[in-house]
Amino acid sequence: MNRAVFLDRDGVLCDAVVVNYKPLSARRVVDMNIPVGTISNCFNLRNAGFKLLCISNQPDIARGRADPKEIEKQNELLRHFCNLDDIMTCPHDNDDNCFCRKPKPGMIFSLARKHHIDLSESYLIGDRWSDIDAGFNAGIPALIYIDRGYHDRQPPAIVKRVHFLEEAVEYILNQQIEENK
Repeated sequence: MNRAVFLDRDGVLCDAVVVNYKPLSARRVVDMNIPVGTISNCFNLRNAGFKLLCISNQPDIARGRADPKEIEKQNELLRHFCNLDDIMTCPHDNDDNCFCRKPKPGMIFSLARKHHIDLSESYLIGDRWSDIDAGFNAGIPALIYIDRGYHDRQPPAIVKRVHFLEEAVEYILNQQIEENK
């Protein structure tokens, strides 16, 4: 079995477009920004033996505001630059009641089966309560919340709270050092 870090896309791997303290996805490739530190952070996680799996809600596809081909181009850039093992996108809206849309754990379970992931040895990094709830619902014990100051429901206090991806990665790597002592 493999260990993985499940990463949200917008707000974790690439910058979210924030409007009135609400995070949104970039609609076009040219509007997407992957911070330089993201690439080295992903390298460090991979170097520590983790599979890197991205899970992303993209409801603007269902709402007709985003072209699925543009989202796929964005995903390909992330896959390439961040050296991700896989990306799964939920194109559904809130009312579709699908099992893949976070906070439901469907994307996590699908990727875990596909990549033979031991969820009990894995981590999840997200910037929204729905990311954290999806990890909790999948049974991932190590949930890391990047607090971006959105006006959004907050995750429970049982998660590790950080402000940057670098802090989340440092936390994971330090946990690995502690476990190997």
